[in-house]
Amino acid sequence: MFTFSCGSLATTRLIDVAENDLIPIRQPVPDVAPDLKGGRILVVEDVLENQLIVATLLRKAGARVDIADNGRIAVDKELGSDKSEKPEFDVILMDMQMPVMDGYEATRILRASGCRTPIVALTAHALSQDRERCLAAGCSDYDVKPIDRARLLRICWRWMQQLTAIHVNTGPNTNVPSPDASARVSPVPAVDQSSLPVIDSTRLRELDEAAGDIIRTFLEQLPKRLLSLRQAVGEMEVQPIQSIAHLLKGSAANMGLLAFAGACSKLVVAAREHPETLKDNVHDLLQDITTEAGLASEALKDYLSKLETASGIV
Repeated sequence: MFTFSCGSLATTRLIDVAENDLIPIRQPVPDVAPDLKGGRILVVEDVLENQLIVATLLRKAGARVDIADNGRIAVDKELGSDKSEKPEFDVILMDMQMPVMDGYEATRILRASGCRTPIVALTAHALSQDRERCLAAGCSDYDVKPIDRARLLRICWRWMQQLTAIHVNTGPNTNVPSPDASARVSPVPAVDQSSLPVIDSTRLRELDEAAGDIIRTFLEQLPKRLLSLRQAVGEMEVQPIQSIAHLLKGSAANMGLLAFAGACSKLVVAAREHPETLKDNVHDLLQDITTEAGLASEALKDYLSKLETASGIV
């Protein structure tokens, strides 16, 4: 069991910030989130709390949501290879980095099989080449993590409106719809990690009554993931280090844990871009992650306690 020593929370950075100043965004972002009532959306995501967050936001907007833990399950659901009645989805939200089968392979298989359902790539990578890689695999559109509620709902709504046009054609999918020409990924501004808050509670407030269960899930999974990261660092396995740090980064960012996500991001970059020198600073980066994980954990517990008090939960 992991225990975190983070001292008093009296000086903990608990300020709310303008999140779009810190993360890549797609332009334009709508002022009002659209109604997705009647829409059926498949969420393909391997991280449990990310599943809960995305599903909660979509259901609050009126959508019916199904979950697939990886690309293989998504392919089976969409193509009906389990021999059951074939589900029909209006939009597929596809995480691109997953075990068993990643989003790139799953999308290629779906398109090669004639699937014309809009597929929106969800990825923590914000570089233009990452966007192009998603589109080249057959994705219809692209959105970056952490999830922004209004932006995500707007993207789903727009593709739902094109559903009829997408499905009137038959045969192999050789003409996948293109994303809105105005949609673009903005560069990430340079941000001093020390200026990032431990928690941006605006993200949790969007989840309403589901926030408590999602926080508990995150806190339950966190020690296991940190243990896996420590083991990978101990054996200097670069790919597992990068993968686990990437998972932690995305999960933390979706929870509004910006400083923790920032610490994880540094390790992701070091493992991806400088694997030959990773051993020189990996332990310092791991210590930063451990420290921020402790602060994040205590901040979430404090938020959860206040949430339970407000709800009358003893």
